[in-house]
Amino acid sequence: MVNESANSTVIRRAGGNELTFLHKNIKSLVSSQTSLMPEYEQALSPEDCADLISWIKESLTIR
Repeated sequence: MVNESANSTVIRRAGGNELTFLHKNIKSLVSSQTSLMPEYEQALSPEDCADLISWIKESLTIR
């Protein structure tokens, strides 16, 4: 979910396109307990996970 107003809800699909739904057209809205983000900590070794986090932190540093 990208945005929710009094009248509509906007979601962003995995491909990046956004869809807007008017609340009057939504019968129910239920939050999913499953994330669309993969669980990399289960696929990566602790060292690889630490390296990935370090790389992300370095990439976000303002230079």
